[in-house]
Amino acid sequence: MRRLLLCSALTLVVSSAWAITNDDLATNSWMLTDKNLTSCEIPPSIKFSKDGKLTAEPGCNNLFGPYKLQANGQIDLSNLGMTRKLCAREYMVQEQNFVNLLNATKYIDKKDGKLILMNEKKEKIGELVPEKAGACD
Repeated sequence: MRRLLLCSALTLVVSSAWAITNDDLATNSWMLTDKNLTSCEIPPSIKFSKDGKLTAEPGCNNLFGPYKLQANGQIDLSNLGMTRKLCAREYMVQEQNFVNLLNATKYIDKKDGKLILMNEKKEKIGELVPEKAGACD
């Protein structure tokens, strides 16, 4: 009986490690601060809603569509659409970097108030912070 309780407790701890929800994602608008991917003059931002939709401003265009979040932290961002305006080269490059990051994101977690973006191997590939002026500084 003791072993059964211990196994149940360990299962609960392991499963709660990935207990990110749509509510967690919807607490803020999020922005990218990685200076390798953005100039931070106008950083890419994304807003998740509790109903499984998102909107983003990656640089020049608007990004929008549904997302699916599973209990294990797996996120599906494969059905997003985007407007197609032409802007200054630096914003187009920033936009492409952000879209590439989102395309590579297969898992997401929230840690220390940040969203951690991970690839299919659960390796960190980026992070988003709550959107605010001066967050890139």
